Amino acid sequence: MSRLVSPGIVALLLVLVAGAWLISAPVAIGFQPTGAAWLTATKNDVAVGGLLVAVALVGVLGFLMLALRDLVRAADLRRAEAEAEPVVEG
Repeated sequence: MSRLVSPGIVALLLVLVAGAWLISAPVAIGFQPTGAAWLTATKNDVAVGGLLVAVALVGVLGFLMLALRDLVRAADLRRAEAEAEPVVEG
């Protein structure tokens, strides 16, 4: 049975959202003053959030590339099977 949305994609999208939140949290919550030099905690949040976003995007792109490869292989297999079937003239 094929699922509409893979659990792996859901997990990667959650990681992407978590990374985006870590990047924006210092300003959204207000512990990083506007216009001030970045605090160590802000630098850490942005670095870890950026890493999470990058890993999630690479994972999603890898998943999509593999899914496209599988679709192309299935189409080639269907085409080969259709060509191998004898043609019935009526």
